[in-house]
Amino acid sequence: MASTSLLNNVLTVSFLLTIPTVWSYTQQATVIELRSAQRLEGKMVGDEEVRELIGNVHFTQPTKNGGRVYVWCDRAIRYMVQNRLELYGNVKVQEGEAILTSNEGFYNANTRVMEVHTGVRLQQGVKVLTARHGIYYVDEKWSYFHTDVRVEDSSTVITCYELWYFEREARSVARDSVHIYNKVSKYHIYGDSLEYREKESLSIIPKNPRLVKIDTTNQGVIDTTVVESTTMKFFQAPEEKLLALGNVQMARSDLATKCNYAMYLRMADSILLTNAPIVWSGNNQVTGDSIFVKIEQNELRRVTVHGHAMAISLSDSLTPTRFNQLSGKYLTMYFRDNTLQHIDVQRNAMSFYYVFDNSVPNGANKISGEHIEIVFEEGEVATLRVHRGVEGQYIPERMLAGKESEYNLDGFHWRIDRPKRSGLRITHENNGEYNDIRK
Repeated sequence: MASTSLLNNVLTVSFLLTIPTVWSYTQQATVIELRSAQRLEGKMVGDEEVRELIGNVHFTQPTKNGGRVYVWCDRAIRYMVQNRLELYGNVKVQEGEAILTSNEGFYNANTRVMEVHTGVRLQQGVKVLTARHGIYYVDEKWSYFHTDVRVEDSSTVITCYELWYFEREARSVARDSVHIYNKVSKYHIYGDSLEYREKESLSIIPKNPRLVKIDTTNQGVIDTTVVESTTMKFFQAPEEKLLALGNVQMARSDLATKCNYAMYLRMADSILLTNAPIVWSGNNQVTGDSIFVKIEQNELRRVTVHGHAMAISLSDSLTPTRFNQLSGKYLTMYFRDNTLQHIDVQRNAMSFYYVFDNSVPNGANKISGEHIEIVFEEGEVATLRVHRGVEGQYIPERMLAGKESEYNLDGFHWRIDRPKRSGLRITHENNGEYNDIRK
């Protein structure tokens, strides 16, 4: 024990630079203090003295911010003039809560920069980062990693090709083949890049984002939702929500949407669509100033439209120019088992629907009032009720034939660019042709 203590003292002295009576900060900050090593060997490489420490190597160094960086390894080679060390075997570097580990690394004692090129692991609290290569700037408190980068905490896993982590700002930037997986909500987000702001609990995917979520309904049916937009922002606190901005498109088996702004609230299982929103469900198309979609247990329950509300559906597959239509200030559609059950239209409500007699076209009815209710059974209209200020008009078949577009309600616009899911991406039913039908 005495000989070990003596060796440690000798090595500590040998590693310290000559210290003047009054130190400058720069001189003090570059000093390396050896805490332990089992063996020391020295040699000259050219004009530079090189010292090799072997066995349970541990040294420390002050940082610019008044803290300390601690280093452990099995073997270290120090170049005395350059003040640079090569570290091998069970390498561990710790500064504050950040702990970096690897099989080998290179440490510059002048700049306090650690480089690793054979696999690195960085842990800070519950966050763990792994990569093939990494550089850690101890004083500046930022790091850069590339190749097979993976970041994981209690709720999220991020993979990418390269990543910058700025500890003081609590901010990360990832680039190239970015993939985010949320363990709680079970969704995946893909994009070209990602910025994560820890203080705001905010993730920003500024280019080519795509969300994929695989759900299972109460009936055990598996469905996949795909969302694409120009930009996505994901907030984890205080409430988990996703904002999709610019050319937003969403598609799943029973539902599709388009707009320029969408907010997805996980806890409420709801979606708010604004800026030219459109919702398709089954054969129905719904438009308005804003649309609220309620989903329960992964099934569509309600669609609520505020302002310039209009619902359109083909009246018959054999007559593609004839559309049943509903309009009003407010419109609500209720669903069960993803099937339309009930429609409620409020304020300046108007209905236009085609009549058939034994499947033969027989004119159309146009009805208006302050409130219209329609109840469906097995996909067909069972009951239609109109309340207050009721007005009605029957249009004979002879007046309609070939002139259907002249009778469409104000604001009619049948869109054929409905988003469609193809695998894990979105395509369009019309293959990109926008020959929409307007009044």
